[in-house]
Amino acid sequence: MTTSTKTLRIFRGPLAVLALALGLRAMAQQVEYTWTPDGSQSGTAGGSGIWSGAGLNWWNGSAVIAAGNATANQFGGASGNALLTFAGSGTITKQGAAVFRQGAAVQHTMAFLDGSNYTLLGAADGGAVIGNSHFIFNVAPTAVLAIGGDGNVFLVRAATNQTDAPGLAFQGGGSVTLGAGALLRNDYSNSRMS
Repeated sequence: MTTSTKTLRIFRGPLAVLALALGLRAMAQQVEYTWTPDGSQSGTAGGSGIWSGAGLNWWNGSAVIAAGNATANQFGGASGNALLTFAGSGTITKQGAAVFRQGAAVQHTMAFLDGSNYTLLGAADGGAVIGNSHFIFNVAPTAVLAIGGDGNVFLVRAATNQTDAPGLAFQGGGSVTLGAGALLRNDYSNSRMS
Protein backbone atom coordinates (compact mmCIF):
# COMPACT_ATOMS: atom_id res chain seq x y z
CA MET A 1 0.00 0.00 0.00
CA THR A 2 2.85 2.39 0.80
CA THR A 3 4.50 1.67 -2.55
CA SER A 4 1.38 2.51 -4.53
CA THR A 5 0.89 5.69 -2.49
CA LYS A 6 4.44 6.77 -3.35
CA THR A 7 3.86 5.88 -6.98
CA LEU A 8 0.75 8.02 -7.05
CA ARG A 9 2.64 10.88 -5.43
CA ILE A 10 5.35 10.65 -8.08
CA PHE A 11 2.77 10.91 -10.86
CA ARG A 12 1.08 13.86 -9.19
CA GLY A 13 4.22 15.92 -9.71
CA PRO A 14 6.15 16.86 -12.85
CA LEU A 15 5.83 13.38 -14.41
CA ALA A 16 2.04 13.65 -14.32
CA VAL A 17 2.20 16.95 -16.19
CA LEU A 18 4.57 15.43 -18.76
CA ALA A 19 2.39 12.31 -19.19
CA LEU A 20 -0.72 14.45 -19.64
CA ALA A 21 1.04 16.71 -22.16
CA LEU A 22 2.28 13.73 -24.19
CA GLY A 23 -1.16 12.10 -24.07
CA LEU A 24 -2.90 15.27 -25.28
CA ARG A 25 -0.31 15.69 -28.03
CA ALA A 26 -0.91 12.12 -29.23
CA MET A 27 -4.69 12.60 -29.21
CA ALA A 28 -4.40 15.86 -31.17
CA GLN A 29 -2.42 14.18 -33.93
CA GLN A 30 -5.37 12.28 -35.45
CA VAL A 31 -8.41 13.94 -36.99
CA GLU A 32 -11.15 11.47 -37.95
CA TYR A 33 -13.59 11.85 -40.82
CA THR A 34 -16.30 9.27 -41.60
CA TRP A 35 -17.68 8.92 -45.13
CA THR A 36 -21.38 9.78 -45.07
CA PRO A 37 -22.58 10.59 -48.59
CA ASP A 38 -26.19 11.05 -47.52
CA GLY A 39 -25.23 13.78 -45.04
CA SER A 40 -26.45 11.84 -42.00
CA GLN A 41 -24.93 12.61 -38.65
CA SER A 42 -24.28 9.02 -37.66
CA GLY A 43 -21.82 8.48 -40.48
CA THR A 44 -22.03 4.72 -40.06
CA ALA A 45 -23.87 3.60 -43.19
CA GLY A 46 -21.51 4.85 -45.89
CA GLY A 47 -22.54 4.05 -49.45
CA SER A 48 -22.25 5.37 -52.98
CA GLY A 49 -21.72 9.03 -53.68
CA ILE A 50 -19.75 11.84 -55.26
CA TRP A 51 -16.71 12.93 -53.24
CA SER A 52 -16.24 16.59 -54.08
CA GLY A 53 -14.71 19.51 -52.25
CA ALA A 54 -18.08 21.19 -51.78
CA GLY A 55 -20.04 18.06 -50.80
CA LEU A 56 -21.13 17.57 -47.21
CA ASN A 57 -19.72 14.04 -47.23
CA TRP A 58 -17.81 13.78 -43.96
CA TRP A 59 -18.91 13.34 -40.34
CA ASN A 60 -16.26 14.74 -37.98
CA GLY A 61 -17.82 13.52 -34.75
CA SER A 62 -19.98 16.59 -34.23
CA ALA A 63 -21.17 17.77 -37.64
CA VAL A 64 -21.43 16.83 -41.30
CA ILE A 65 -18.85 18.91 -43.16
CA ALA A 66 -17.18 19.52 -46.49
CA ALA A 67 -13.48 18.77 -46.05
CA GLY A 68 -10.31 18.65 -48.09
CA ASN A 69 -11.32 21.33 -50.57
CA ALA A 70 -8.65 23.93 -49.74
CA THR A 71 -5.60 24.39 -47.55
CA ALA A 72 -7.73 26.24 -45.00
CA ASN A 73 -10.07 23.22 -44.84
CA GLN A 74 -7.54 20.43 -45.44
CA PHE A 75 -7.86 16.87 -44.16
CA GLY A 76 -5.90 16.68 -40.92
CA GLY A 77 -6.51 20.32 -40.03
CA ALA A 78 -3.58 22.53 -39.09
CA SER A 79 -1.60 19.92 -37.16
CA GLY A 80 -3.20 16.47 -37.39
CA ASN A 81 -3.05 13.23 -39.30
CA ALA A 82 -6.27 12.48 -41.17
CA LEU A 83 -8.13 9.19 -40.65
CA LEU A 84 -10.82 8.74 -43.30
CA THR A 85 -13.13 5.86 -42.35
CA PHE A 86 -15.38 3.98 -44.78
CA ALA A 87 -18.15 1.56 -43.71
CA GLY A 88 -20.79 -0.07 -45.92
CA SER A 89 -20.35 -0.44 -49.65
CA GLY A 90 -20.76 1.41 -52.90
CA THR A 91 -19.02 3.35 -55.63
CA ILE A 92 -17.36 6.65 -54.79
CA THR A 93 -16.55 9.00 -57.66
CA LYS A 94 -13.86 11.54 -56.73
CA GLN A 95 -14.14 14.96 -58.36
CA GLY A 96 -11.04 17.15 -58.33
CA ALA A 97 -8.20 17.11 -55.82
CA ALA A 98 -8.46 16.39 -52.12
CA VAL A 99 -6.21 18.57 -50.00
CA PHE A 100 -4.39 16.85 -47.13
CA ARG A 101 -2.07 18.43 -44.56
CA GLN A 102 1.51 18.12 -45.74
CA GLY A 103 4.76 17.39 -43.94
CA ALA A 104 7.48 14.79 -43.57
CA ALA A 105 6.13 13.44 -40.27
CA VAL A 106 2.49 13.31 -41.41
CA GLN A 107 0.68 10.01 -41.98
CA HIS A 108 -2.83 9.92 -43.44
CA THR A 109 -4.96 6.76 -43.42
CA MET A 110 -7.96 5.70 -45.45
CA ALA A 111 -9.54 2.89 -43.39
CA PHE A 112 -11.99 0.49 -45.03
CA LEU A 113 -13.78 -1.35 -42.21
CA ASP A 114 -14.56 -5.07 -42.02
CA GLY A 115 -17.34 -6.00 -44.42
CA SER A 116 -17.01 -2.83 -46.50
CA ASN A 117 -16.86 -3.12 -50.29
CA TYR A 118 -15.92 0.02 -52.21
CA THR A 119 -14.89 1.05 -55.68
CA LEU A 120 -13.05 4.39 -55.97
CA LEU A 121 -13.31 6.03 -59.39
CA GLY A 122 -12.07 9.30 -60.78
CA ALA A 123 -14.48 11.69 -62.43
CA ALA A 124 -14.03 12.53 -66.10
CA ASP A 125 -12.20 15.72 -65.03
CA GLY A 126 -9.69 13.61 -63.06
CA GLY A 127 -9.78 12.61 -59.40
CA ALA A 128 -6.83 12.98 -57.10
CA VAL A 129 -5.95 12.16 -53.52
CA ILE A 130 -2.82 14.07 -52.67
CA GLY A 131 -0.59 14.58 -49.63
CA ASN A 132 3.05 15.30 -48.93
CA SER A 133 3.15 12.54 -46.34
CA HIS A 134 2.95 8.84 -45.67
CA PHE A 135 -0.34 7.62 -47.16
CA ILE A 136 -1.88 4.36 -45.91
CA PHE A 137 -4.82 2.36 -47.25
CA ASN A 138 -5.84 0.15 -44.33
CA VAL A 139 -8.21 -2.44 -45.81
CA ALA A 140 -9.62 -4.68 -43.05
CA PRO A 141 -9.43 -8.48 -43.52
CA THR A 142 -13.01 -8.85 -44.79
CA ALA A 143 -13.05 -5.56 -46.71
CA VAL A 144 -12.84 -5.22 -50.50
CA LEU A 145 -11.41 -2.16 -52.26
CA ALA A 146 -11.13 -1.51 -55.99
CA ILE A 147 -9.36 1.61 -57.24
CA GLY A 148 -10.13 2.53 -60.83
CA GLY A 149 -11.82 0.31 -63.36
CA ASP A 150 -13.58 2.71 -65.70
CA GLY A 151 -10.46 4.26 -67.23
CA ASN A 152 -10.88 7.68 -65.58
CA VAL A 153 -7.82 8.63 -63.53
CA PHE A 154 -7.89 8.14 -59.77
CA LEU A 155 -4.49 9.40 -58.62
CA VAL A 156 -3.00 8.45 -55.26
CA ARG A 157 0.07 10.65 -54.75
CA ALA A 158 2.43 10.10 -51.85
CA ALA A 159 5.15 12.71 -51.67
CA THR A 160 7.23 11.63 -48.71
CA ASN A 161 10.90 12.21 -48.09
CA GLN A 162 11.19 9.33 -45.62
CA THR A 163 13.46 6.33 -45.40
CA ASP A 164 11.96 4.60 -42.36
CA ALA A 165 8.53 3.72 -43.77
CA PRO A 166 6.78 3.46 -47.14
CA GLY A 167 5.41 6.67 -48.60
CA LEU A 168 2.41 4.69 -49.80
CA ALA A 169 1.25 1.45 -48.16
CA PHE A 170 -1.62 -1.00 -48.47
CA GLN A 171 -2.19 -2.98 -45.28
CA GLY A 172 -4.85 -4.70 -43.19
CA GLY A 173 -5.20 -8.00 -45.08
CA GLY A 174 -8.25 -7.14 -47.18
CA SER A 175 -8.62 -7.41 -50.95
CA VAL A 176 -7.32 -4.56 -53.11
CA THR A 177 -7.68 -4.40 -56.90
CA LEU A 178 -6.10 -1.73 -59.08
CA GLY A 179 -8.09 -1.29 -62.28
CA ALA A 180 -7.94 0.87 -65.40
CA GLY A 181 -7.35 4.47 -64.38
CA ALA A 182 -5.67 3.75 -61.03
CA LEU A 183 -2.45 5.72 -60.80
CA LEU A 184 -0.09 5.35 -57.83
CA ARG A 185 2.70 7.89 -57.62
CA ASN A 186 5.55 8.32 -55.14
CA ASP A 187 7.51 11.55 -55.58
CA TYR A 188 10.71 10.77 -53.66
CA SER A 189 13.46 8.37 -54.63
CA ASN A 190 14.37 7.57 -51.03
CA SER A 191 10.86 6.42 -50.12
CA ARG A 192 8.96 3.37 -51.26
CA MET A 193 5.56 1.76 -51.74
CA SER A 194 4.47 -1.45 -50.06
